[in-house]
Amino acid sequence: MHLGNLLAASKCEGPYGGKEGLCAPDFTLKTLDGNEVRLSSFLGKVIFLNFWATWCTPCAIEIPEMEKAYRKLRSHSFAMLAISIDTEGKAAIDKFFKETFKGEISSFPILLDPEKKISHQYGTFKVPETYIIDKRGRIRDKVEGIREWNDSLIRHYLELLIKEP
Repeated sequence: MHLGNLLAASKCEGPYGGKEGLCAPDFTLKTLDGNEVRLSSFLGKVIFLNFWATWCTPCAIEIPEMEKAYRKLRSHSFAMLAISIDTEGKAAIDKFFKETFKGEISSFPILLDPEKKISHQYGTFKVPETYIIDKRGRIRDKVEGIREWNDSLIRHYLELLIKEP
């Protein structure tokens, strides 16, 4: 089968929206360094999609756990994207990482949604909020609030999703 046909055959079919069981809405956002990232470019990988903000104390607690989980899973068919809903954009995020994490920025992409278009598209109303999207683009889980993402049971769940065809 031709690669294009293979990707088309594995794409999520059905209604789109920000709820479990629906196909994840596609989007394109800029990263901190100005590059564009499109969600659909990760088709074929399990996607960990996290909405957060610099003013969110639970988010600051959660980010190091996300980083640990990402470092353990990134060599597999796994992608982690963190969407900041800060209206101040890059400046606020740079300041946040400098003050909170001594300048260390995450190794997973930080995307900017200052107008909250994507968060509205997904129906996100509080942070942190995380979507687990399967390899075909279907939302498998929507998690509201903080989690210990590096917990062995959570990582095992993500590894099982990664192993699915």
